[in-house]
Amino acid sequence: MYISVADGAVGAAAARGREYSRDMQLVTSVAYMRAGQSGVVVGFRGGRGMVARLNAMGVRPGVYVSKRMAQPFRGPVVIRAGATELALGFGVAQRIMVRVSG
Repeated sequence: MYISVADGAVGAAAARGREYSRDMQLVTSVAYMRAGQSGVVVGFRGGRGMVARLNAMGVRPGVYVSKRMAQPFRGPVVIRAGATELALGFGVAQRIMVRVSG
């Protein structure tokens, strides 16, 4: 699982959706990754329906994803999961938690 960094000095990072795993690797939502960043899905913050829909599209915990691009003003976010490119709404992208690599 992951732990929040909201206690104290890193409150601004937590407000932007960033957290750190127990081994201090950055865990963030797909929405807050930069274009070109990639990582491994560690979980979701959503209900069964959203999780089932993402599973059907190939986005599951353990899958390597990369953020291709995002539109301004909380517009759609384009990710690549395996050989598939997906356009997700900003709200859904906020709920996909990724351990950022590199």
